[in-house]
Amino acid sequence: MLLALMSNWEDAVSWVWSTCVDCTINFDDGTSEEIPSIGTYTIVEGLGEALYEPGKYYVVSGLNDEGKEIYTLSNDSFDADTKYYKLSNEKYILTALTNDSSKIYKTGTYYVLQDRVNNIYVLSSDKFNMNETYYSLVQNESAIGDRWLLPTPVDYNGVTYTKDSKEYRQAKFKNELSNYFNIEYLATYFLMTEIFECYDSRGKNAMFASWGPQKDNADNTLK
Repeated sequence: MLLALMSNWEDAVSWVWSTCVDCTINFDDGTSEEIPSIGTYTIVEGLGEALYEPGKYYVVSGLNDEGKEIYTLSNDSFDADTKYYKLSNEKYILTALTNDSSKIYKTGTYYVLQDRVNNIYVLSSDKFNMNETYYSLVQNESAIGDRWLLPTPVDYNGVTYTKDSKEYRQAKFKNELSNYFNIEYLATYFLMTEIFECYDSRGKNAMFASWGPQKDNADNTLK
């Protein structure tokens, strides 16, 4: 029983390392390389949370006698330099608009730079933030050497990966985490470290368990 449990933990640890995106891989020929990216990230200019429509959004047209801003409906053509507002619960909220339907923000479509040191980009799953810089990915797996070929192509969420990369490892982590760890337990562990400020317990002092495989026969490594 103990042997089986330890074996399961070893599989979980091995899986965690296989999803690391900021490590260096040592090859049999004595060379080493950082995990590559499958493409190039470029800043998306003019991204907005909604499409501009005349007569729907407001602009500041002046100040009243009390020095407060006066808002009026905009019926003019879209102007990228104009600040637009939407009326919600009697409050005017600054809103990033676009006149290009291909530049409307969608979750899971654009990337944000999470780690500048290691150039790690992650898909944005949050609501649009006009103070955030968003990137698009121009994918080109052919630019990665054949030494990074996966044993077999892997599909995650409609994207097929043929080579090991930062993007492949991120997708692997997101799609397979529940195979090895109890998500509720991990969330509870994180909240405990936040509430009690046990930040060392997220790194060198981390003490959490996989509690064995979460799904029977999820892959060939699970016992």
